[in-house]
Amino acid sequence: MKKALILLALSSLGVMSLISPSVAAPSRSVPRYNCLTREVWSPAKQAWCNRYRMNLTNTEWLLEDLSGTGVLDRAQTTLRFDSTNRLTGRGGCNQYFAEFQQQGNAFKVGAIGATKKACSPALMNQETRFFEALQQAQRVRLDGSFLLIDVEGSDQPLRFSRITEKS
Repeated sequence: MKKALILLALSSLGVMSLISPSVAAPSRSVPRYNCLTREVWSPAKQAWCNRYRMNLTNTEWLLEDLSGTGVLDRAQTTLRFDSTNRLTGRGGCNQYFAEFQQQGNAFKVGAIGATKKACSPALMNQETRFFEALQQAQRVRLDGSFLLIDVEGSDQPLRFSRITEKS
């Protein structure tokens, strides 16, 4: 009986040594995070979200902060990314469109075209500052549920909250 147990144990070890390490060891895959929640946030989650979740196609965002100056109440300034590298949205007063280039976090906006409605001076001022900031965009990143666009010459980014999900 002892010989049979020893023989069984040795044969089991022999079989186990033939199994490749990738099959025997549990796989270590890249963790998946929900980049739209801030419930549990860590540097590892931030890095993962920046690396794997930067496809902004078919998402729409609402401007919450214009480089540290806030935004006018009820001025719906939006930003929508489409699948042809075009931005469209509302500047608060006028509809606008532009082409953009994105490679990883690097982000650049081309010339902006807009309708020519006239609104209150405060709203027109905010819209002008928004368009100027978009033209100076350098980087785009996700921070929890916010989209941040870093602007040349400003220590505060444009901060947007998501309006729509990808379709």
